[in-house]
Amino acid sequence: MPILSPAEPPVEGLPPTALQGATATLLLTLAARAGSESVIAASAFSDPEARRIAAELPYDLSAGTGDEAFVRGVVLRAALIDRMAAEFFAAHPLGIGITLGAGLCTRRTPSGMALRGYVRNDAMVGRIKGLDVVWHRALRRGYGWIFPCAGGVFNIGVGITHSRADAPDVNLRELFATFTRLYPPARELMEGGEALGPLKGAPLRCSLEGAKWSRPGLLVAGEAAGSTYLFTGEGIGKALETGMLAAQAIAEGRDQRQGDAQVRARYEAALHALKPRFDAYEQANRINNHPWLADLLIWRARHSESVRNRLSGVIEETHTPRNLVTAGGLLRTLLPSA
Repeated sequence: MPILSPAEPPVEGLPPTALQGATATLLLTLAARAGSESVIAASAFSDPEARRIAAELPYDLSAGTGDEAFVRGVVLRAALIDRMAAEFFAAHPLGIGITLGAGLCTRRTPSGMALRGYVRNDAMVGRIKGLDVVWHRALRRGYGWIFPCAGGVFNIGVGITHSRADAPDVNLRELFATFTRLYPPARELMEGGEALGPLKGAPLRCSLEGAKWSRPGLLVAGEAAGSTYLFTGEGIGKALETGMLAAQAIAEGRDQRQGDAQVRARYEAALHALKPRFDAYEQANRINNHPWLADLLIWRARHSESVRNRLSGVIEETHTPRNLVTAGGLLRTLLPSA
């Protein structure tokens, strides 16, 4: 629901100022905490800071206090988290708390969407030995993947990626059904396997874009920082890498007695050093938008071991994809090797 600002009169020709989506939701929970004493005794829960902030905001927050059950739910959850945090920091006085909803997002639309599930199929162990990434004309604007986990379990899914806000109108469940129909290993995995829970979807933030990398007292790492390759959707290793860089910046800052600004600068410099690699994978994402390019490259790879090695290197990060879809890069790929 929108939250209107009565303190700001509407400009002629424009709608009144309003908050929508996540920003409105955050204000509803703030209102519930600020007005908690109307539902729960102050001795059980009180948030004077929330009351102070609510009093200074130019928004009508009554929508967040009119539902007693909603207020009670917010307060009980807040009290539980407060108790858990107090117990953790009592046992780990040097621990670090991470704030979610920290206001660092710079892009509301995702870079892509993905849908994945876990399937157990012992018969496929040894047949799928590494990461399989599949491009096909029927998977336009996207791709499918399978990679083995432990104990005969496989991660299987599909994703769509796009560089702009005009996300393609694609049903991920239909795309998943297409992938498991056209790719034999995926079909065999699903037909003879046991699904370990439902398929789950999630938005993707890619190319180290979509969020600020830090603010005073906070470093942003992992998928929150956009640590996923736009071309392949690979993000687990990248998230770990950014987390290690954050830890290194903090540790070195502590050892050198550096302040917050210096630690943030060190961390952001490390991410800037990674950015060209992410940009290269974003450039290669043209293949997802033009299936004929994928068809052309796959046809050439079937007839050239050097091309197969080059394309495998893109997936394994031993070969840059920067020139994969440029005129010169395509020419070198298509011409016979000397």
